Amino acid sequence: MQTIKTLGLTLGLLALILASIFLHWGIVVTVIIMAVATLTLIYATQHRDKAD
Repeated sequence: MQTIKTLGLTLGLLALILASIFLHWGIVVTVIIMAVATLTLIYATQHRDKAD
């Protein structure tokens, strides 16, 4: 019974670590996408101003 409880705790901890890693990567990807979108917007605005 004790081994099952320990196994459950270990798996729970592992799941928590994996979740935090995936969450971290999700944040990183979101930041990268936002940065690219912002840069694209700035680039497009500058070129539109030059075209006028």
